[in-house]
Amino acid sequence: MIKRYVGVGWGVLLLLGGVAGRTEEMNDRFLALEARQKALEDKLAAQPVVTAGKDGFALKSADGAFALKFFGDVQVDGRFYLDDDANKYTDKILLRRLRPTFEMVGFNKLTARLQPNFGGTGTSFSLDDAYLDYKASSLATFRAGRYKPPVGLENLQSSVRTTFIERSLATNLVPVYDVGAQLHGGVVEGKINYAISVSNGAPDGEVVATDSADGKEVSGRLFVQPMKGSKSIWGELGLGISASTAREFGTNSAPKLPAGFKTEGQENFFKYRYAVAQGAHQRVSPQILWYVGSLGFMGEHVSSYQTVRATVTATDVNMLNQAWQLAFSYVLTGESPSYKGLKPAKNFDPAKGEWGALELAGRVSHFTVDDDAFDYSIADTTDYARDARAWTGGINWYPNAFFKIMANYTYTGFSGGAASGDRRPERALFLRTQVAF
Repeated sequence: MIKRYVGVGWGVLLLLGGVAGRTEEMNDRFLALEARQKALEDKLAAQPVVTAGKDGFALKSADGAFALKFFGDVQVDGRFYLDDDANKYTDKILLRRLRPTFEMVGFNKLTARLQPNFGGTGTSFSLDDAYLDYKASSLATFRAGRYKPPVGLENLQSSVRTTFIERSLATNLVPVYDVGAQLHGGVVEGKINYAISVSNGAPDGEVVATDSADGKEVSGRLFVQPMKGSKSIWGELGLGISASTAREFGTNSAPKLPAGFKTEGQENFFKYRYAVAQGAHQRVSPQILWYVGSLGFMGEHVSSYQTVRATVTATDVNMLNQAWQLAFSYVLTGESPSYKGLKPAKNFDPAKGEWGALELAGRVSHFTVDDDAFDYSIADTTDYARDARAWTGGINWYPNAFFKIMANYTYTGFSGGAASGDRRPERALFLRTQVAF
């Protein structure tokens, strides 16, 4: 009897040992499989991420700290002059802008931006943005390279976001692009934004490619949105002021003065003919933005003080040229416009009875040339106007967030500018088809 129990006991022990051995083997296999799965997950997590969407195309590292982004815009314009019986102007269809844009991000702090422009009125290549940003904190970013100096309001708005096809007469008095270094940022939850720049110095309405003088231009801008984030009608009200100061000295071959002040039709209505820059140059520009529901409002005034030397009389003249603009817009389809542009609530889809967004806009702008320009023979009143007054109306259709079709009509009247008195008014129709992604 005892031998039987001993035999059964040994059998049970052998059985339990076999089960235990098999369990240990299965456990080892499970752990190995789990390790392989984690290794595979780690490998996949380290792979770069490719994205495509409303913000363009991007190749990003798994943690998002490094990225290469690509986006761009194309603008095809039609520019037609009405009542031009003397054929003074040329109707044209042109590739206004063709700008592939590249951004490289490193360590979530460095951003390099390159934006060439293969469009324009001519056939030459130009360069818009080309700068490096270092984001030290949410309060301060340091920029170096080629950028728009922080002067004016409308000029700082991207051309793909503007409500009108061409910028107003006021933009004639601000620097368009310059090369230098800038510190900018926002405080108090973005309610106060600032920018301080030191750059080579650009003539009014001009782009600087190279610098031929030792002096530099200091410019700055302060923009305040005191009720930003609130639900009141003042939530999107912004008030700002910008200014610049420099000392510029030109020569007959490089006068350091504007190539010409232009109408919205891009035709010169004033140009210095017998003068060079000779000293101080300051600008001051108060500005306002306000968006309420479907309404938008933009206004700015620019004063440009500059000492020039009249080469005919060898006299130094303190010039004060001034310009302002007021612009309104209303979105018929109910969307809310903004400084960063308008996006339709529903994309164009006739089958569903959806047509995108439709916007109406109007603007008045005025440019006044200092009378001393004519009194001291800096310009000839029979060739150039003393002032220009422009009225512009427009309609914009946004089928979706990437596509925009625009139509503007502009009437510009002048004082002076012709041998018989006032220059003939300029009446122009502008059309634009834009794709931006």
